[in-house]
Amino acid sequence: MCVRNLAESISIETLAELAELSPFHFSRVFKQATGMTPHQFVTRDRMLQAQQLIRETCRSLIEIALEVGYTSPSHFVQVFRRTVGMAPTQFRNAL
Repeated sequence: MCVRNLAESISIETLAELAELSPFHFSRVFKQATGMTPHQFVTRDRMLQAQQLIRETCRSLIEIALEVGYTSPSHFVQVFRRTVGMAPTQFRNAL
C-alpha cells in the first residue's frame, strides 16, 4: 500500500471488487498471502508510518493521527498503544 493512501477509508468491498473477488474470498486469499487480515495490514502500515513521523518530525500527535487515517485522537492513541506497546507520547519521549 502506498503511504499516501493510508488516510483514506479502505473497504474490503472496494478491494475485492478491484481484485474481481467476493469480499469473503478476497479476505481469505489476502490472509493466506500476507498472514494478516486486510484490517491488520492497514493498521500495521499506519502505525509504522506514525512511528516514522514521530521520530522524524516535530508535528503534533493529532496531525500525525490525521495523516495516517485516524479522525479520533483517542482511537489513534488506543491503537498505537496496543500495537507498539506504549502511548505515542511515551514513544516520542523515549527517543
